[in-house]
Amino acid sequence: MIRVTVGEVVTAGLCPRRFALVRSGARAERPRGTPVGAIVHDVARAFVAAAPTDADLLRSLQPARPAPDEVAARVIALCDALFVDRVAPRILHFDGDDLLRAGAAIREVARLLSTLVRRARVAGASAEDAVRRTLVAAERSFVLPLATPAGDAQLAGRFDLMVRNEVDARVEVWELKTHAEESQAADEQAALYALALSHDLAGEGAPLRPAVIQLGPDGRVGLRAVGLPDARLLRDLGARVAAMATWAASPGGAPPTDERARCVACPVRAPCWERHGPTLGATATAPVDVLLGTDESGAEVRWSPDHPDQPLHNFGFLVTGDSGMGKTQLLRALSGEVRAAGLPVLIFDFKNDFSSPDFAATAGLRVHDVRDQGLPGNPLALLPDGGEVRPVEHAYQVAGILGRVLGLGVQQQAALRRAIIACYVARGLDGARHAATAPIAGPDFSEVLAAIDAAALRARLDPLVDLGLLRGGGDVPSALLSSGLVLDLHLVADPALANALVELALLAIHAHLLGGEQPRRLRRLLVLDEARRVASSSELAWLLREGRAFGLGCAIGTQYPGDLPDEVQGALATKLFLHNDQDAHRAAVCRQLLGTVSGDEALTLRRTLRDLPQLEGFLANPHHRPYRRLRVLPHHARAVATTRPA
Repeated sequence: MIRVTVGEVVTAGLCPRRFALVRSGARAERPRGTPVGAIVHDVARAFVAAAPTDADLLRSLQPARPAPDEVAARVIALCDALFVDRVAPRILHFDGDDLLRAGAAIREVARLLSTLVRRARVAGASAEDAVRRTLVAAERSFVLPLATPAGDAQLAGRFDLMVRNEVDARVEVWELKTHAEESQAADEQAALYALALSHDLAGEGAPLRPAVIQLGPDGRVGLRAVGLPDARLLRDLGARVAAMATWAASPGGAPPTDERARCVACPVRAPCWERHGPTLGATATAPVDVLLGTDESGAEVRWSPDHPDQPLHNFGFLVTGDSGMGKTQLLRALSGEVRAAGLPVLIFDFKNDFSSPDFAATAGLRVHDVRDQGLPGNPLALLPDGGEVRPVEHAYQVAGILGRVLGLGVQQQAALRRAIIACYVARGLDGARHAATAPIAGPDFSEVLAAIDAAALRARLDPLVDLGLLRGGGDVPSALLSSGLVLDLHLVADPALANALVELALLAIHAHLLGGEQPRRLRRLLVLDEARRVASSSELAWLLREGRAFGLGCAIGTQYPGDLPDEVQGALATKLFLHNDQDAHRAAVCRQLLGTVSGDEALTLRRTLRDLPQLEGFLANPHHRPYRRLRVLPHHARAVATTRPA
């Protein structure tokens, strides 16, 4: 019988060599945040024990629909008291930053727990039962049996917190992480805990839902759900556990990690390098490096957003120029190259420039006809950010987009907002904030229309439902950001409706990214030609400004440089200016490339812009200063066909 802990299995998944060294007694550096983690765990465990008998908390839950702020205030007060009790004996182990971070983190966790407790009371449980039903258990040990090629194994572990979420009556296993860790490893650990406990509770309802609650360096808390292991993953785990027995017996034979970037912060890097030699070097994963074309000398010109020596400060790419001068060809080439590198690409196609089989099929893109199939997912679904959903805030955002794009009046927009909020309340989401680790299904837009009394407003919004453009089902980002997809909007009858659908999709993508990891390397690309149609979107501005942290690149095409507001243009690190007939627009290009429109150099540049042939322009970014003349290599002239499934 092979016996290991879940923590050891996860460590071996990150790096077999790290597991073998720790198992053999190598001294590991103490991760930053360990005192914070210990105290947060202690307070969470103590809260589960103390809450069911706390008179002030039970008093705040007496009304059938308790006030969210009152419940939150009481839960926070109880956690604060528990925090003080547990810090006092160990005060010398904390510096000032640790105390501030721990206190902030505990309040964030307390707020999440308060929404779960209140939701159980609103669902009909008594005050006492709401607390007991929500706070299932804390710090419980378990053993998970697992078949391996080397025989049966047992995985031992101890979960942090088990709670019940009344949104769907699922029990969730929360794994608290308090220092920088590999998100994949944290997810795997939580998933194994939930799987083990689901075995223990077999026959008592749906499988437990695993979730990771991550405490950031500033005390902010993020809560995300993860999937349970499938049959393939369990087979892989079995093979890993079998190999661990060999690595433990012969530590020198354990291989290094496949991701050498992990070695930078590895807690056993010193003993590892002492025994095996340095592992960092030229073996890092190659970043995306896209061939754009050639310069005047014939030298290759590339877009390298993650250049190891000088990464770009954002992954935005703007291309402007008159119709027929090569904007679409550049965007096609960029999309095809990024897709060939194995990254997801999402294209909003207003003019049928990207939906034709000659491009989409060779670039590994699936075409989704919005007129026939509607917008993928439901823009009224609620996506968690920091372990919470905010239905009222989302209602304001959706109503604001539809009000601005469709030209609704102030009163009409307010009526739409009230109808959306009423539909959320009907689903038990009556407060401003609710704890959630996974997306919560929202109402269909047809339900919202039914909740609107004003006939004139319903008439303005009816086409979204009557034409099948908003059909509900699922959340938008899971359908948009997972592979290669072209959203074909060119047949949507009303351009304003097409614009509204794009902005609703951008809103959902924004929410999805906030709830995810921050790789700060290009991980997906969004392509938007005819960007002037959504130039006023605050969601687009946010994606351009903050997208780099979340691994999102945005490639944008528009005819004139002045089509986009300064905030949007300033968030695009790379710009390509193609031929432009109008002198005013050529002057705007000169101002961006040279900082002036006067002088001999500016005059020469303006004339050259006027005379540029098709597919030629001036490229500018920190790698090509002040600018570089470029001849674009179009998609049809390069071999970037990908066999990746769309």
